[in-house]
Amino acid sequence: MVPVPDGAQRTHRQEPYPWQNGVMARRPVTVEVEASLADAARAVAERSGVPEGQLYERALREVLVRDFSTLMDDVAAAQAERGVALDDDEAMALAQDELRAVRAERRNAS
Repeated sequence: MVPVPDGAQRTHRQEPYPWQNGVMARRPVTVEVEASLADAARAVAERSGVPEGQLYERALREVLVRDFSTLMDDVAAAQAERGVALDDDEAMALAQDELRAVRAERRNAS
C-alpha cells in the first residue's frame, strides 16, 4: 500500500466502478445462428425467466472465461518448462523491482 503523507487522509471511491454495478457500455450486435440453436436459446431463456439477450451474454462470458483460463494454463506451462516458478508474492515483488529500475533509468536519463 502506498504511504499517505502526514496530514493527508486516504480517500475511497464512493461510487462503484461501472463493472461493479453492471452499467457497462453496450453495443448492439447482430449475429446469425442456426434456427434450431436460436429456438433452443429462446426456450431456455423463457424457462429461466431471463431475456434472450442476457442468455447470449452469459454464454459468451462463459466461453471467454474458459478461453482466458486456457491461456493462463498455457502461460503457467510455458513458465514451468523454462524453470520459472514464482508464487504470486514473488511475482509481485519482481514486478515492483522492475518498475523501480525502469523509473530510476528514466530519472537518470534526464
